[in-house]
Amino acid sequence: MLLSVIIPVYNVEKYIEKCILSVIDSNMQIEDYEIIVVDDGSHDKSVSIVRNNMLSFPQIKLISQKNKGLGGARNTGVLHASGDYVLF
Repeated sequence: MLLSVIIPVYNVEKYIEKCILSVIDSNMQIEDYEIIVVDDGSHDKSVSIVRNNMLSFPQIKLISQKNKGLGGARNTGVLHASGDYVLF
């Protein structure tokens, strides 16, 4: 795998689907990248929106954790990344 795209999420239900779709629409081959969404304790519908997208796009992984802040969410994403390169 070439690229791991890490998306930290905290109460962004208005924007998360557009963010995910913008990565998917980037013209990369599906086997060249993964999208790691790290839910940092959201209280809105962000997680259900991500799960909905996971049904259509197998390259999305969802990790949920208690709120650790942006840095903590990024670090969690890096720990789960399998790409040669990481992008936030």
